[in-house]
Amino acid sequence: MATVVLGALAILLGITFKGQNVAFMVGLAFAIAASANFPALFLSMFWRGFSTAGAVASMTVGTLSAVALIYLSPTVQVDVLHGSSAVFPLRNPGLITVPLAFLTGGLASLLWPEPQAESRFERSRASAHTRLALVWEDDVPIATGRVTFTPWGLFLGGGGTLPRARARGAFGALIPAAWREAVRRGTPALVTWARRDTSEPILARLGFEEVATIRQLRDDLGTGAGA
Repeated sequence: MATVVLGALAILLGITFKGQNVAFMVGLAFAIAASANFPALFLSMFWRGFSTAGAVASMTVGTLSAVALIYLSPTVQVDVLHGSSAVFPLRNPGLITVPLAFLTGGLASLLWPEPQAESRFERSRASAHTRLALVWEDDVPIATGRVTFTPWGLFLGGGGTLPRARARGAFGALIPAAWREAVRRGTPALVTWARRDTSEPILARLGFEEVATIRQLRDDLGTGAGA
């Protein structure tokens, strides 16, 4: 049903704007898309206090204001409806609607903040600076490690080696590669974590020093262990 409605709307708009400059109409479509998406995307990437309410408000106001101002512009009121004048003087609303969407998103985030917004922002930034390192043997990946780039150095974690490739230096090959990348980036520090019964002896031979101990706590409440 939605497909039929959207298809009918597209046909109707095509008939209504018949004879209009195609390049200009594409510009109007981009103005709507920019008003709806760009402010929310930009704020979510660079502001740790940007909330879900801010994103919804920014996208809603950006879309509706762009469509409304296009309808009130000379493009529709004069060129299509053949009126003598238009309420909104600009032919492209982006100059007004994009800043309006920014302002709306900021105000909504301040009025309805989210306690978890900052932690979500930090996780997003960390994932954006994370890469997957692979060790290959005959065009087959045999070991992997997740490398996170930070201003202070590289963190190598989440590694694993195929059982058939263990005790053959596969994991050890990741360390020099990560260290070279850390030096190349100007952050010559490398941190990782390891199990005492698997990777720790390898890391000790490579010159790593233990600086902390991680204790993993497992919750068995949902498994029926305490029943």
